[in-house]
Amino acid sequence: MALHVRRAAGLLLAVSGLFIFVGPASSALGAEFGIVPGSFTVRVLDAEGQPETLAGSHPDLLQLNFALNLEGTTARDLEFELPPGLGGNPAAVPRCPRAVYENEEECSPESQVGIFEVGFSGGLKVKLPLFELEPRPGQFISFGSTPAVNLPLSSEIRPSDFGITLKSDELPEEPISEGHFELWGVPADHQVGTTIPRLPLLTLPATCGPMDFTFRTRSRLEGAPSLSASTDTGAPLAGCGELSFDPGLGLQLSEPLADSPTGLRMDLVVPEEAAGSERADAPIENVTVELPSGVGVSPGGAVGLVACTDAQLGLGNSAAATCPQQSKIGTAEFASPALGGSVDGTIYLGQEHPGERFRNFVVASVPGIALKFVSTLRVNPATGRLSTVIRGLPEVPIQRIGLAFDGGPRALLASPLTCGPTVALARFEPYGGGPAVESSASAAIASRTPGSPCTGAAPFSPQLSTADSTPQAGRPATFSTTLHRAPGEQLPRSFSVTLPEGMTPRLGTIQPCLTAGACPNESRVGSVLAEIGSGASVAPLHGSVYLTGPYRRAPFGLLMEFRAAIGAFDLGSIALRAGVELDGSTGRLTVSTAGLPDEFEGVPIRFQTIALNMDRQGFIRNPTSCSKLSTDAVLESQGGASATATSPLQLRGCDKLGFKPSVRMAFTGSGQLHKGGAPTLRVTARLRPKDTNLRGMTLSLPPLLRFGIGNSKEICSRHDAREGACPSGSAVGTASVRTPLLAKPLNGSVYMVQPASDGGLPDMWVSVAAMGVRMELRNRTVAAPGGRFVTKMGGLPDLPLSTFTMRLGGSKTGIFTLAVGPCRGGSPRRFRSDVEVRGQDGARRSFEAPIGMKPHCSGNG
Repeated sequence: MALHVRRAAGLLLAVSGLFIFVGPASSALGAEFGIVPGSFTVRVLDAEGQPETLAGSHPDLLQLNFALNLEGTTARDLEFELPPGLGGNPAAVPRCPRAVYENEEECSPESQVGIFEVGFSGGLKVKLPLFELEPRPGQFISFGSTPAVNLPLSSEIRPSDFGITLKSDELPEEPISEGHFELWGVPADHQVGTTIPRLPLLTLPATCGPMDFTFRTRSRLEGAPSLSASTDTGAPLAGCGELSFDPGLGLQLSEPLADSPTGLRMDLVVPEEAAGSERADAPIENVTVELPSGVGVSPGGAVGLVACTDAQLGLGNSAAATCPQQSKIGTAEFASPALGGSVDGTIYLGQEHPGERFRNFVVASVPGIALKFVSTLRVNPATGRLSTVIRGLPEVPIQRIGLAFDGGPRALLASPLTCGPTVALARFEPYGGGPAVESSASAAIASRTPGSPCTGAAPFSPQLSTADSTPQAGRPATFSTTLHRAPGEQLPRSFSVTLPEGMTPRLGTIQPCLTAGACPNESRVGSVLAEIGSGASVAPLHGSVYLTGPYRRAPFGLLMEFRAAIGAFDLGSIALRAGVELDGSTGRLTVSTAGLPDEFEGVPIRFQTIALNMDRQGFIRNPTSCSKLSTDAVLESQGGASATATSPLQLRGCDKLGFKPSVRMAFTGSGQLHKGGAPTLRVTARLRPKDTNLRGMTLSLPPLLRFGIGNSKEICSRHDAREGACPSGSAVGTASVRTPLLAKPLNGSVYMVQPASDGGLPDMWVSVAAMGVRMELRNRTVAAPGGRFVTKMGGLPDLPLSTFTMRLGGSKTGIFTLAVGPCRGGSPRRFRSDVEVRGQDGARRSFEAPIGMKPHCSGNG
């Protein structure tokens, strides 16, 4: 925090009717120019003429004395540094009108604040009254007596410690050899017949210890050095802890509506000193205000803001601040007798420092005064509450500090998410080391629903919308899904989004990202947009989506990585993780997030929109079904509420898709190719990449091929089959599925499964897996007229398959046996299977598939 005050005072020394001429000092008057040793003295006296030693008291007199050795030159300037905290109240006396003074008329005795006496090298001394004058434009306070001889006097508050420095620059070329200044602590006590109230002009510091003063001067010689002498009053101040200290906090929100951008005004108030009081209250040195629970920085308000740099503020010097208008975030107001009443100012967003992200620069000025200090917004890591911290306020009696942060849609702060009463807490620390004082102020947050009582939890009913770049069945596409939370609803903690059946990304063909923050472009599969904020004030965060390896028991993962640069704030990167699972039974992809943050780097993350766009070329292929589809979401709030949302998807163009799968069948195992033998039956279906996906297939095997339990050791129960837990003894074959979605084939077994009804034939279910994806294909086996048996595979998921291969039976299981020999008349018999295939778009094709074999036929066998 920094403050700089400049007082311009003109002190005119004159003797009415007296013309003074004093020649240059004789060399006999002294040696080299300098301060007479021991001549600089300061006394602070009470009404009894004794040293005043009570901190915060109003002394009767402040006296400063000095003497100079002159040798062939005179003093160019004089300077007196007063200790920090020694200040005054300019309103203690009525000011003498400037016109009266400049017309050489006599000022009213009620304007007198002291006396001064100047001695010259010839022995002449002049003693005159000191009046407070109406200041000139640009001046804060001015003093004078008569305008015949000019001794300019100014005062300023040092930026380093806020102490007052009295300065007299470019003195007239008279040989001033000594001086005595006396200011009255309470002018009304010294004025004869006055009618003004008894108000203090001077107040001693509230900090105990010695009061140190420094005197500086230099001669008129070219390049003359500055000479100095220091002293103290000889009686250190005491009684600091006894000073009254009873500040309070006032609070007001401009928009006390739940989950809304809002302005906020804080008033730090110190009771005004009572008239005639012997001691002032202790000034505020430090204050921490813990804002109401739930009030936080609004990211939307930071959009478009720029930060005022430390150099533009000019902290610690008297230069005017040059903060850009785009960094303005509020207004300030100071009320203090020492500052001449009320001072208006501006709050700017300050440049970030390590460990101090949210800095606010407060700048205010009146003629002759400029104030600058820094406050910092900090987040309590334990409670998440936001506090504003102001340290090192000037040691001057300020009755009120009002800090008002702008409201409206671009407000930098946001109200709590929930309605109801909320409380701010302030802790004030005084100068002088006295005990801290705490104060509180409350505000009532209203519901966003007009007239709705503030009872129960906030609603939670997020909305879901989707968009397909090409609503044509079976075409490559990009697909986006957007979740939206309305202002005033609970924040989401997690969500899972299940894409429509057949909306199939090529998960297993992408190089996964291994290290967050360093994902290669080869792992990028899309983009993500998050809008965070309150009400209509949101900040967009753009990012990329990368495919990762397994995450939270899911075989694949997504990394959504945002660069959180919002206006003047750069919060770094925010990473959201999600698990990705492909249900091989339904063909639906589910993206499930881990816990969503509600705070990051001290900024509340109030998600309003999360939009996931899978836009990598060739990554997504549309379903091949034109039936009604939907994207479904399940969400959980930070408060534990749950909600579901659905967005429909309707594709067209299924009639444009082709459907021409091929099926090849063969007996293998030449040793079993004889009557009663149990050969292996291999079935391979091949599908074209741009056709509709396979939904079902029916194989009617020839009557010469008999089906039975054979040598199967056991049959899997339907319950175990549904759970994917069939025992190995129920396996009757193997299966392999290739899909462009995965880099590896899905391999597994064919199991003999308990029939659906008593008396029926056992079914054959297929279970294959690869890269964390499992598919369950269910074949129903039925007997058909003519001794044939039929296996029906239906309900396949809308997934693109390249090949599907089953190897069934064999000598170990014996589920297929040949009713006749494979040869007739010395030539192989012709075994054929009737095949019907069905596509996801409803297309059907029927054809005969020969069953190939290579028996050894000879003679008539």
